[in-house]
Amino acid sequence: MSTIYVSSTFADLRLHRQALSLAIRRLGHVDIAMEYYLAEDARPLDRCLRDAARCDLYVGLFARRYGFCPPGEQRSITELEFRAARAAGVDCLCFLLADDAPWPDAQVEQGAGAARLAALRAELGEAYLCGFFSTPDELAAIASAAIVRNLELDRAPFDAQREHRLMKAWRSTRSLPAERVRAAQALANMGSPRYVAAIKEQLLAADAQSDVAGIAHYLDQLQQLAASRRELMPIFLDLLEHEDAQRRYFAAFQLGELALRGAHLAPGIIDALLQRAGDPAPDVRAQVAHTLGKLAAGERGRADVRAVLEQLAQDPAPEVKERAEDSLSKDLPPGAPG
Repeated sequence: MSTIYVSSTFADLRLHRQALSLAIRRLGHVDIAMEYYLAEDARPLDRCLRDAARCDLYVGLFARRYGFCPPGEQRSITELEFRAARAAGVDCLCFLLADDAPWPDAQVEQGAGAARLAALRAELGEAYLCGFFSTPDELAAIASAAIVRNLELDRAPFDAQREHRLMKAWRSTRSLPAERVRAAQALANMGSPRYVAAIKEQLLAADAQSDVAGIAHYLDQLQQLAASRRELMPIFLDLLEHEDAQRRYFAAFQLGELALRGAHLAPGIIDALLQRAGDPAPDVRAQVAHTLGKLAAGERGRADVRAVLEQLAQDPAPEVKERAEDSLSKDLPPGAPG
């Protein structure tokens, strides 16, 4: 478990900070953020700088506001936090609001602050491999991936500039269909966290009745990306709890496909699947029973997994009962009665 300091202006990035804090906690780390001091930009400077210098990892978000400059200081608290982390030798992950991201005019810096912000963003862009974000979900995805690479994968490099170019090509309405397909495949091949966030947005926005093929396509892409990227599993958690039964069904199906390919599902994911045993939709319950049967032998051996399968084997819906009995039979020794 590591301590991660989150630095940014506050009012303009409130939702982004909330998404990032949740992502950090889902990774098992502790976030240190201004919300735990005062919910305003004018937070206690000494404490902020001390925490930024003592953390295990600094994460800085830079949008269109420069931020509050304390009395007697020419730099904002946001910039001072970044400088303090750098001076202390703390690894810094910096994320810039994408140039083409829609942003309210009221949250765009004016005057002297605008010039200072432009200079800071230029410095970050030249001196560091910065990530780019637009939406809160996109930020959470790219930051999660960067945190995992830094803390768990020995600072594995990632080409954020190439990712940015590909995302623009994939999103552009002026790109030819073939160009968008190539960009999407390249993003999937590089394990792009921004593409993952975009997939999640597409999944949540799609009409379950008229765009079943689209939902299936994006879940297939998510499966391809998630197979070796545990920080993407929270997206499956969100989909398993979605109000739309079609999305819950597809999420359970894709998790079964991952398990079939040898992936070990996180305990939290298995717990979420078990919760879906009480789903009001019979086809979801049937898919959950089928997916539980695809888990690795050790995971199927969990007492709660077997108890849920036995419960589903008594389900009044014939398709649920049949799937559960089939999954239970996978644990019987050869020659045992089924």
